[in-house]
Formats: sequence, C-alpha cells, structure tokens
Amino acid sequence: MTESSPPPSRTPLDIAKPVFLAWEKLRLLYIALLSAWTLLLAWPMIADNPFTLIALVICGVVANLFYLLGPAIETYIRWLGCEALWVRMLLFISGTLWTALLATAFIIMNSPWIPTWL
Repeated sequence: MTESSPPPSRTPLDIAKPVFLAWEKLRLLYIALLSAWTLLLAWPMIADNPFTLIALVICGVVANLFYLLGPAIETYIRWLGCEALWVRMLLFISGTLWTALLATAFIIMNSPWIPTWL
C-alpha cells in the first residue's frame, strides 16, 4: 500500500500572478472609460483654467493606485478557494462605477458654475 501525498498547496504568488496579469488587461479599459467620462464632464473647466488638467491628472494617478485594490481583493478571494470569474467582473464593474461617481462629484464640487452656498 502506498501513501499518496497531499496535493501541493498553491502559494500566494502562484495565485496572484495570473490575477494581476488579467487585471492589467482590464486597466486599459478602465483608463479609457474614466478618461473619456472625466474629460467629457470637465472640458469646460479645462478650457477656462488649464491648471484643472493638472488636478485631473493627479486624481487619475490616485485612481490607478486604488485600482490595485481589485486584483488584491480577487487574489485574497481566490486564496480562500473561490475561483469564480464573476468575482473579477463584479469587482471591476463596481470599482469603475464607484470611481466614475467620485470623479463626477469632484468635478461638480470644483465647478465654477455651482453656487457657493450649495
């Protein structure tokens, strides 16, 4: 009688690498969607004050840093044993919508056309 060895456990790096590579492909879509949305909303402000573009670029860098939460959360969920693709889609869609909402709020709150008493 031979003893069977337990299946090799996957290391966090084994789980994280394919997850992060898949998210890097989604990053292009994320940047395209949010850039188009933000520029569409902020174009009048950029035309009036070019320094607004600098603020938006800084916000874009911060948004890309927060983008890393998606693959980090998915890696943790996969490490717990859930390998479903819908998790990635749910995280991506909800994160992109949340970021678009924050960008919209930032633009509205910094708009010179909004009364100061609001």
